[in-house]
Amino acid sequence: MKRYRRYVSFWIILALGLALRLLKLGSEGFWVDELGVAQAAFAPNLRQAMAVARSHVMAMPMDYIVAWFMGRISFTEGWLRLPAALWGTFTLPAAFLLYRQMINRRAAMLGVFLLALSPVLIMYSQELRFYAPLVFFYTMASALGLRAVRYGRARDWLAFVAMTTTGIFFHLFVIFAFTNVVLFSMTYRKHRKIPLCTLLISFFVILIVAVLAVVQFGSLAGEHSSLFDFGPPSQVILGGLGFLPLFPATWTAYIFGVILLLLTLIGVYRAGKIISVGIAIILQIVVIFALDAQYNYFASARQLLMLLPLAGVLTARGLIRLIVWFNRLSRRSGSYIPYIIIRAGIMLFLLIVASFVIVPYYHTEKTSTRAILETLEPTWEPGMLTLISPGYDLPVYSYYAPWLRDDLRSFEHTDLENATFVISAPNIDLDTDFELLYKPSTPTLYPQMLWGKK
Repeated sequence: MKRYRRYVSFWIILALGLALRLLKLGSEGFWVDELGVAQAAFAPNLRQAMAVARSHVMAMPMDYIVAWFMGRISFTEGWLRLPAALWGTFTLPAAFLLYRQMINRRAAMLGVFLLALSPVLIMYSQELRFYAPLVFFYTMASALGLRAVRYGRARDWLAFVAMTTTGIFFHLFVIFAFTNVVLFSMTYRKHRKIPLCTLLISFFVILIVAVLAVVQFGSLAGEHSSLFDFGPPSQVILGGLGFLPLFPATWTAYIFGVILLLLTLIGVYRAGKIISVGIAIILQIVVIFALDAQYNYFASARQLLMLLPLAGVLTARGLIRLIVWFNRLSRRSGSYIPYIIIRAGIMLFLLIVASFVIVPYYHTEKTSTRAILETLEPTWEPGMLTLISPGYDLPVYSYYAPWLRDDLRSFEHTDLENATFVISAPNIDLDTDFELLYKPSTPTLYPQMLWGKK
C-alpha cells in the first residue's frame, strides 16, 4: 500500500509540473531570441535549419532540428514551444533519479515537488530555446554518472557517456555534468579505489565530442559586453539558482525564493557527504563566469539554469530536516502530529506561497509586440516610416506585421524627422516631437512603447 501511494504521489507531482508548463504555452508571441530558433522551423530543409544554428552564438544543432521537425506540422507558438515544455517535465523524473543517489526517497520526492513549482524552470520550459533540454540532459547525465560511480557497471558508464554526448548537441554546458561525477566519486567512493581509468576514458570521449561540436557550431558573439553589464553577480547567481524571479514582480513574489534559500542553507549546514554538491555548484559558476570574461560575453542567470536541480538536493535536504524537526517537537510537546500530516501541511503551505510568484508570472507579458501592432495598424498607411529601437527587434515586427515590413527601419536620429511612428525602449523619451500612443499597462518582460508624430 505504501509503495502504491508513493507512485501515486510521484505521478501527481509530475502531472502538476506538466500542467504548469503547458498552461498558457501559446498565449505569448515570440520574442527575438525565440524567433531566431523559429527560423529553423521555417527552413525548407534540415541543412538550412542547421545553418540557422551555426549563425547563433555557441548554438548546438539538436534543438533547431527538433524545431524543424515540429514545423513540418505547425508554426504556432504553442506547438513550437511544446518540446521545451516536455523537456521541462522530463527533468522532474531525471531529478528524482539524481536525488536518489544522494538522499532518501522522501527527501527526493520533496525535491521534485519544489522543482515542479520552480518559476524559473517553468519560465524556461515555455520558451522556444535550448535551455529546457540543457537542464534535462545535464540532470539526467549527472544522475546516470552518479549511478555509474556507485555501481561501477559498464552499462551505466555507457549510458552516462551517451546521455552527455547527446546533450552536448543541445547545449555545450551539458559537459559540466562530468564535474559532478568526479566530485561524487571522490566523496562517495573514498573508501574504495576510484575508477580512474574509466573516468579518463569517459572524459576523453566526451571531450572529443565537445570539441567536434564546437568546431562545427561554436560561433562567437560579434558584439562584446562587460561581464556584469545586465546585473550584479548576486542577481545572476540567485536568479539562475531559482531564488529570484526573472520577471517584473512585487515583493510577495520573492517570499517563495527566500524560503527556498533558507531551506538550502539548512541543507548546506548539515550537508554531510553531499557537500560535494555545493562544491560542484561553486566550481561550475566560477568556470562559466571565467569563460564569459575570456570571450567578452555577459553573465546571465540562464547560463546557470542547469545548476538549479543540483541545488535542489540541498534544498530538499533542508526541507526534510525541517519536517523531522517539527515532528520531534510535536512529540516533545505532548501533542503528537503524525509525520505525514506535517509533510502534507508544509507542502500545501509551499504550494500556496509558490502561487505568489507563479500567478504573477502567468500575468506577465513577454513582449509588447502584439499590443503595439494592434494600436498601430488602424492609423498606419503605406509609406509611413516606422523606426524601432532596439534594432534587433526588426525581425519580430516583420514576422508579425508583414504589411509593415517595407516601411520599418532601425532607429537612427538622422531619420527621426522623416518618421511617422517610433517603437522604442522605455528609456527613450520623444516628448518634444511625438506623442505617446501606447505604453504597457501590465508587467512586461521586454517592454516597448509606441510614439506617433504630433
